[in-house]
Amino acid sequence: MVVINPPAIELVFDRRVRVAGETIEGEVHLYFPGMVADNISEVVVKLCGGITTTVTQFQGRGTYVRKHADLTYEERLLWKTGDAFPKASSPTLRLPFQFKLPDVLPSSCDFPCFLSGMQARGTVGYFIEVTGARLGLHRSRKISHAFPVVPWNTAGAASHAHLTVYGWSGRWKTLQQTKDIRKGFRGERSRVEVSVRVPDISGLPVDTPVPFTIDVVTTTKTMNKADLASRESIWPAPPSRVEDLEFTLERTCAVRPGPGHAGEVAIEKKDRVWLPSAEQKNARSTMGQWRQEVTFRSVFNLSYVPPSFETESFSLRVCGHICAPTWILLISPLIVQWAPETMFPWDGEQG
Repeated sequence: MVVINPPAIELVFDRRVRVAGETIEGEVHLYFPGMVADNISEVVVKLCGGITTTVTQFQGRGTYVRKHADLTYEERLLWKTGDAFPKASSPTLRLPFQFKLPDVLPSSCDFPCFLSGMQARGTVGYFIEVTGARLGLHRSRKISHAFPVVPWNTAGAASHAHLTVYGWSGRWKTLQQTKDIRKGFRGERSRVEVSVRVPDISGLPVDTPVPFTIDVVTTTKTMNKADLASRESIWPAPPSRVEDLEFTLERTCAVRPGPGHAGEVAIEKKDRVWLPSAEQKNARSTMGQWRQEVTFRSVFNLSYVPPSFETESFSLRVCGHICAPTWILLISPLIVQWAPETMFPWDGEQG
């Protein structure tokens, strides 16, 4: 029968999502037969957290720039030779520890970015590490386990609770974008106006059904009103089907040395409106522009999206892209907030 002994040092704590300001408690288990065999003279436990940004330039001779800034760092000596020994009934000594996280911390995240001839990466990480120093020239034994951290946000918690239970009946915030488009290089310009309305709150809570409305208004180039009789649709026609409109939220990061999913969509298409030319504003004007409008209503859910933050070396935000067959518009950045009931998938390992 093969007997497998436990490791000389074992780190035990709950690696769930932690909120800034929370106290982390755990234990370090020392298996003394293994400690003696490894010549371990002292055991130190550390809480580490920091922002690391790297930029690698592959062109020419190549360059590599790395910048690290500590967000939190504490270490404590748990045991040294001559200190407590385990009881005779067990070969393992259990040593408790606890660390309090700072009240203000950015959320955990890791984002690589690949561009032509360059690679950048920004990481915000937190972990607990145990080091067993060995006598002589032997390398120390190290164990580290990462855990996710999110900033505490009372506004995000309140918004999550209200939207989840009651939906939204308050004020709306409108994000607008306008773009001139044309057919060919010399054609007259037409205009596309897109408005996105979301709840007027300080930030959008993660893992929460957030209602939104998209209004698409197109205005044609100056044309003869009689041209409508010869065509079923007028370019640029606003999208009239869900399949013709794509609304994407993307996490964007800035390194300095997916998005959620939507629910069912309701579509409201309005009648065309004739806008006479400025010099012909009367009922019989034949030259002018056609204004066409369609509205899309739905909800999106920002699942597993780290809350927004900005530091000197690394920032994280969410932007929206609205695409139709003939145009694409970028919507202003949105603030994402933490909601306490949300849990992120995390493998818990620190490389």
